[in-house]
Amino acid sequence: VDVTGELRTVTVIVSAICIVYNLFLAVGLFKEIYSKRACDYYFALPVKRGAVYFANVVFAFAVNTVSVVCSSVSGYICILSFHSEKCSLIVDKAIYFAGTASALASVLCVLSILILCAVSAGRKVHYVILSVISIGGIDIILNGIKSNLEYIWGLKIDEAAAFAISPIGSLKISGYSESVNEIAFLAAVGIIEAVAVAVLGYA
Repeated sequence: VDVTGELRTVTVIVSAICIVYNLFLAVGLFKEIYSKRACDYYFALPVKRGAVYFANVVFAFAVNTVSVVCSSVSGYICILSFHSEKCSLIVDKAIYFAGTASALASVLCVLSILILCAVSAGRKVHYVILSVISIGGIDIILNGIKSNLEYIWGLKIDEAAAFAISPIGSLKISGYSESVNEIAFLAAVGIIEAVAVAVLGYA
């Protein structure tokens, strides 16, 4: 029995949980910004702000990477350790681990966007608004453009190419796509976008 699809679904669910957790993690890492007293103390520390920023980013990236990778590897090991005389479970390793890489890239991309929102917002309510617009808005805009090009102009748009810069869209595609190259492409774009947005937050 091929359980690749079921394992990929678990990976997507774990990634979604990480994204929800990151909503709180990003604002928690930079909570000093939202309090005047804490902000004065924070900027008075004999440490460069850039060093503190990148330390927080590396920590957040590490937490998410460990969570997604450990979950994926644990699921695969569980399948390998399953023994039954009536049936055997198989996993397409190429698709499964490519999907894991793409899901991780999506999570890190969302995290970078949330961190950018956290350091840009003046208040927590502004952070929430910016986060919703930045994450949800990209997917909605790209979906609208794709629909208009297909239904009005009759163009056939490749879904992976259309949603490559949308972390939520990439996460959804990586959960069901059967093309290793397509999933790898989404993973590569996601990693590049995550790093680019993280650097933008420093600026």
